[in-house]
Amino acid sequence: MLAGTFKGPIFLLSDGCMALSIAADDGDNQHRVKLGVRQLLGVPLSDAVLEVWQQHMVFDLEPVFLESAAEFEGLVLSRAEFNAWLRSQPLEFSDAFLPWQAKGDWVGLLSSVEFAGLDLVVQQQLNAAQVKANRGLVFPLEVARQCAVPDRFLTRDASADFFVLRFDAWWSLTPAQRVAWLEWYVTQDALEGFSGQWFANSGANCFAAALSAIEQNPTRAERLKTLWLQPETLQRELERKGYKRAVFRVPLEKSDVLVWLDQQKMVHAAAYIGNGLVVNKNSQAWYSPRQIVLLEVVLQSWNEPDLEIVVWRL
Repeated sequence: MLAGTFKGPIFLLSDGCMALSIAADDGDNQHRVKLGVRQLLGVPLSDAVLEVWQQHMVFDLEPVFLESAAEFEGLVLSRAEFNAWLRSQPLEFSDAFLPWQAKGDWVGLLSSVEFAGLDLVVQQQLNAAQVKANRGLVFPLEVARQCAVPDRFLTRDASADFFVLRFDAWWSLTPAQRVAWLEWYVTQDALEGFSGQWFANSGANCFAAALSAIEQNPTRAERLKTLWLQPETLQRELERKGYKRAVFRVPLEKSDVLVWLDQQKMVHAAAYIGNGLVVNKNSQAWYSPRQIVLLEVVLQSWNEPDLEIVVWRL
């Protein structure tokens, strides 16, 4: 465990998590943190980015997804009202709670203080509903235990398997514990790469990553990779550069842009840079790096039966 007085243990959240060496003085419980390897997925990671990530991980105001408005006594929005309200929130809010995958016709909004004031049975019912809804910030209970989340927060969950992370629980952890959790979290659905860039904030997406990789002007390419672009923008820019849509076949040609389609709508893109490598960013989220990865790794990651791959080629 990371809590309390101890001498230099190695903490490993999971097989894929970076080891974190932590030492503590017996008298003052002040932790001195030393990161053994400051690279994740082959991409350098700075302390400054980690500091920002701690702010993005959890929000005080949170949505609780419900099947019925009667399940919640506080402010409840219809799903359409919630979607409209969501547009006023930062991108990081959506990347935390993943509303696009959450099920439920109604959404309650409450703060961590309001949640803490609810009866324990109601807390457990709401948390169980979030697990069922497939909302973001639901983790295996073992992760919370390994990060030494205090028991007063663990009792909110009636499930023996899952833990719903909230604002007050997150900020009850030490900086070392939050860093360990973040390093585990960002590696769960990402790809192992050779080099790339972590972003402090959400926004830059796959379409920007692909377009910046084929841009010949270095200044413009640097600006492009930080943007949030629509698929229509990518297609228009490819056409302006003289690209034509073609059938996907291996081997590819350098500067090809791979596009994944769902019912003819662009849902992902990556740029082929030769030697079996692509520039790829899996999503707009801060926990998704812009990377150089093997083509075969990206193809396997996006191998879904409903998706079609096409190539845009000069």
